[in-house]
Amino acid sequence: MLEDALRSADEHRGFHGAGAPTGTITDFWRWAYSDLMSNTTRGVFAEWMVARLLGLSTPQRFEWDACDLVTPEGVRIEVKCGAYRQRWHTHHPSSRIVFSGLRARTWSADTGIFTSKRSFNADLYVFCVQTETDMARWDAFDLDQWRFYLLRRDEVMKLNQDSVGLVTLRRLAEEREAIVLRARINREIVNIKYKSGKQ
Repeated sequence: MLEDALRSADEHRGFHGAGAPTGTITDFWRWAYSDLMSNTTRGVFAEWMVARLLGLSTPQRFEWDACDLVTPEGVRIEVKCGAYRQRWHTHHPSSRIVFSGLRARTWSADTGIFTSKRSFNADLYVFCVQTETDMARWDAFDLDQWRFYLLRRDEVMKLNQDSVGLVTLRRLAEEREAIVLRARINREIVNIKYKSGKQ
């Protein structure tokens, strides 16, 4: 099945059947998702990047999950992404970065419907900022170009907003580099487990 091919990373999987053209999963990825500077793809990349930084096993992304990542301890993590450079801003970097979707409705696979009310659905919120302003040097895989901010659910709830700007975020959270993000998140996971009696 196609889903099995995706999970097994069969990059040679392609069209088959009568009249099948050439084209593989890899070809589709190059066509649709290889531009990591685009807003949608960059956001998905940020989720994957944080998962890798945390050493989480994430064989496949499910778009309608209530949160982006779940740790082995059951701690839910939401990943938000912003950048100074946008694909359509060819001359000047963005002057204002805003992270939206803090509060969202959740979808149930059992009922096939969304909840009626929006809520804060994660225990931790990781805000990722791609800081490079030079289009020629922009590289999503260069961790030195990223900065991270971490907020707990209670801190996000106090905002009582669906979005938060980078200026406000900097007042609430310390800016961190990728090399220290994992340790900081792991400390918060321990605190969450202690407070909730999960340990």
